[in-house]
Amino acid sequence: MTLNNSSSKWSVRIDHLPASINYIRLAQELRLPKYRIYIPKIFKNNTPYAWINDFADEEEANEFVRQWSGAFILGQHIICVVSSPRSNQFNSPRLSQKLLASGIEPLPNQQHSSGLSTQPKIRRENSNVLITSAPSFHHSNKDQDTFQNLQKPSKLLCTDK
Repeated sequence: MTLNNSSSKWSVRIDHLPASINYIRLAQELRLPKYRIYIPKIFKNNTPYAWINDFADEEEANEFVRQWSGAFILGQHIICVVSSPRSNQFNSPRLSQKLLASGIEPLPNQQHSSGLSTQPKIRRENSNVLITSAPSFHHSNKDQDTFQNLQKPSKLLCTDK
């Protein structure tokens, strides 16, 4: 059974794209709206790839993969792979083990009034160190003597004539 949660959109990664393709041309080739396509400017291992976003559920993403994986776009044989929603990836046991091994622990999900953040936040251990002492400055004794002399009240002698 697949959950159809609007905050959990599925994505598909398309590998082995032609380096010359842009998101507008890819949208035309795939017959999709341009806003659903993201092509990073920097590629892993110099292999161009793209993300097709906003699939409502896993079945829709799998259908796209069945339809397009193995197709040719501008002479290149593409490969499509389904990617689960980021919220599911973030809560995966494998990622949690990596975070704990690196000294980072996931914070519990908290409800915010703005509703903007749907992903858990990360906190590094020992990051709650507070500095309570004032910074110390080192001055030369010569400057200190001058400063102290200026601060002493001077005695004025007044004589009436």
